[in-house]
Amino acid sequence: EFRNVLAYHVVRDKVGVGLIEPFLRDPYLEDISCSGLGNIYVVHKYFGNMESNVGFVDEGELNSYLISLAEKIGKPLSSARPIVDATLPDGSRINIVFGNDVSLRGSNFTIRRVLKTPASITQLISWGTFDSRVAAYMWMLLSEGMSGFVCGETASGKTTSLTAMIPFIRPSAKIVSIEDTAEVIVPHPNWVRELTRDTGKPESSVTMFDLLKSALRQRPNYIIVGEIRGAEGSIAFQAIQSVARETPILIKEVRTGRVRLVRIGDFVDKFFNNDPEGKRYISGYEVLSLSKSGEVVWAPINYVLRHKVSEIYEITYENGGRLRTTGSHSVFVLDLEFMRIVPKPVSRLREGDLLVSFVRNPGMFRYGKTKGSQNLSLRELLMRPMTLWFIMTSYYDTHAFKTLESLRTTKDMITYYVGNGEVAITVGWIARLLGFESSIIIREDGGGPHEVRVSPPKDEIPSEIVESLLSHVQSAGISLNGCDLIQVLSVDPSRKVSKDVVADVINLLKESLGKLDYDGLDLLSRAEAILRSDLTFLKVERISKLRYEDFVYDISVPETELFLGGSPPVALHNTGHPVLSTFHASDIDTLIQRLTNNPINIPKTNIGALNFAWFQSAVYTREGFLARKLVKLYEVIGYYPQNDSIIAIPVFVWDPVNNKFIFSGRGTSYLLEEKIAVMRGIPRSRVKEVYDELELRASFINELVERKIFDYWDVWRAIIKVGEVGVEKALNLLRNGALL
Repeated sequence: EFRNVLAYHVVRDKVGVGLIEPFLRDPYLEDISCSGLGNIYVVHKYFGNMESNVGFVDEGELNSYLISLAEKIGKPLSSARPIVDATLPDGSRINIVFGNDVSLRGSNFTIRRVLKTPASITQLISWGTFDSRVAAYMWMLLSEGMSGFVCGETASGKTTSLTAMIPFIRPSAKIVSIEDTAEVIVPHPNWVRELTRDTGKPESSVTMFDLLKSALRQRPNYIIVGEIRGAEGSIAFQAIQSVARETPILIKEVRTGRVRLVRIGDFVDKFFNNDPEGKRYISGYEVLSLSKSGEVVWAPINYVLRHKVSEIYEITYENGGRLRTTGSHSVFVLDLEFMRIVPKPVSRLREGDLLVSFVRNPGMFRYGKTKGSQNLSLRELLMRPMTLWFIMTSYYDTHAFKTLESLRTTKDMITYYVGNGEVAITVGWIARLLGFESSIIIREDGGGPHEVRVSPPKDEIPSEIVESLLSHVQSAGISLNGCDLIQVLSVDPSRKVSKDVVADVINLLKESLGKLDYDGLDLLSRAEAILRSDLTFLKVERISKLRYEDFVYDISVPETELFLGGSPPVALHNTGHPVLSTFHASDIDTLIQRLTNNPINIPKTNIGALNFAWFQSAVYTREGFLARKLVKLYEVIGYYPQNDSIIAIPVFVWDPVNNKFIFSGRGTSYLLEEKIAVMRGIPRSRVKEVYDELELRASFINELVERKIFDYWDVWRAIIKVGEVGVEKALNLLRNGALL
C-alpha cells in the first residue's frame, strides 16, 4: 500500500501538476478555482458550484506551489510579473494572480477546463444549447463568409459554441486564429495558429493588435479571434474603408467581356435602391487589380458598399494625381526600409511616401477593332486619331471624341488637349494599360482644356528605393566605387534612377553574396522582383483634410485584397476578411456600447461590417442543473443615420417557458434574403428556395443528432461530404447508413 501511495504522489507531483491533478482528471468539472487560503472550489457540470476538501492552509505553501507550476508551464511568476495567463499540459486555461500586494486574500488561480476533443455542433444540440435550425442557419452564414461575434458573460460557453460552428466554414478556406491562450480548434488543413506573447517589455511582446495586423497580410479567408477586448477590435472592422464618388476604376462584366472605366460611385449606386447605405454582395464583375508578384490582373468583386461621412482626406501625388478617401482607408506604399509593398492608412500617410501604380506591357488588353495586340511605337499609335478613337469606343462605349482638339509632340512626349475631363482620365488609364507613362492635368476652373501627357516608359525608379540597397552594401563592406549609381546619386539624390543601373548594382551584389546577411539577401530578392514587375511609384506631394457630406464607396476583392483606382491609378487596399470572435457582452446594447467606446472606438457607420451577433448565457434548468443556452441571435442590418442608431433584428429567440428556440419565420431574414440569395443569384421571386435549403440543412443536422454522431471529427467529415454531393443526396446517404 505504501508503494502505491508513493507512486501516486510521484506521478501526481512530477508527471502531473501536483495538488490539483485529481481535479483535472475529473471529466465533469468545468472550473477549478482557488480564491486564496482555504479550500479549492469547483464548478461541476451537473451540480454547479461546490467546495472541495482540498486546499492550502499556509501562504508559503500556496506561493511555492504556484511558482513551481508557473515554471513547469513555461510562464515564470514573480512579484514583478504577478499575473500569468497560460495553458496547462492538458489544454486547460489557467489564470494566476500572485502575492498579497495585488490580491488581498493572497495568491489565487482559476482553471477553465477545455475538452480534449471539442464539443461538436450535434453534441451542443443534444445538450440543448440550441436546435438544429439554428445550426443550419449558422451553416449557411459561415459557408458564405459572414462575420459575427459569439457574445456572453463569463463561463457562458462562448468559446465552446464558436469552436463547434467552425466546421461550417468552407473546407478549402485558409483560416488564421489569434488567441492569448490556445483554445480554439480548427479542423481545416490550411490553418495558421498564432498566440500573443507577453514578455513584460514592449519591444519583445506580441499583442493581439500586432497579430491581427499581420493576419491581414496573410490572405486568409477567415480570421478567428479568441476574444476581442481592445484596440484590436478596430482591425476586425477594416472592411469599411472607402473612397469618394468620383474615383475612377476599371470594371469588366464577366458575361459579356465588356470593359469600362467608371466612377466608383456610379458603379456601386446601381446596386442600391431605397436603402441609404450598407453592403451588397454581387457577382459577375471583375476589377483591375495587381497580383502578389506585381502584375496587372483582373480580380472578381465579392461585394460593394457605401456609407456617408462628414470628413475626407485629399491626396495629391505625382503626374497630376488626386485621390479622396476616408482616413481609415489604406493605400499601398513602398516600405523603403524593407523594400516591401505594404498597406498604410491614409491618416498615417506622409508627403514623400511612394504610392504604388503600374505601367502595363501590351498583351493583356486588345485595343481597336483588330485581332490581337499590335506592337506600335508611341508616335505610330497616338498620332493616329482613328486608332485612339477605336480605343475610346472599346473601353468608354461612347463617341467621346472623333478628333483631338489639339496635339503637341516632342521627341519624348505627346500632349493631348481634351475638352472632356472624363475622356482625359480614360486616355491616361489606357496609355498605362498599353505600356506608356501618362500624367493628367484636370482644369476644374474652366481655365482651358485638360492635358494628357503620354511618353514611352522610362524604366526608372525613385532614387529612394536604392538607398536601402546602398545601406546594405556599405554595412557588408562591398565596394561600388565607379558605379554609375553612386555617380547619379552624388549629383542629384532626388532624381530617378534607371532600372538598368540598379540591375548592375544587384549583379555586383550577387558576386559578393558571402558578405551579405540574411536580411540583405532577402532585400536583394525583393529589389529584383520590383524591377521585373509592372509596378511604378508615384510620390505623395500633399495631404489635406476636407469637409465632405456625401457617400463614400468601397469594393471587396478577396482574391488580391486590392483594386486600382484614381487618376493616375494607384493600388487601394481592401481587407474584406470575415471575422469570428468571442466578445464579453450580455446583450446587443452592451455590445454596441463597448464597440463604439474606449478602448475599441469603432465608428457606428462601421458596425455594418458585422453580420450577426450571437448571445449565450449560463442558466439553471427546471431540474436545477447548470446549462448553456443561446438566448438571442441577431442579424445586424447596419447603421441608420436618421436617428444615429444601429439596426439589429433578432432572428432566433430562446423561449425559457417551453425551452424552445423561436425562429422569426420565413420572409423575415435580412441575411438570407438580401445577402445569401443575392450572392447565389436567386431572384426575389424564388427567395423561398433559401428557406427550403435552411429546413433541408436542419433535417440533415437533426438526423446526425438522432444517430448520435457527436464526435467533432465525424461531424466535420459529414459536412465535407455535403459540400461534395449536396445536402439532399447526403441526407439520403445518411439515412441509409452510407455517409460515413
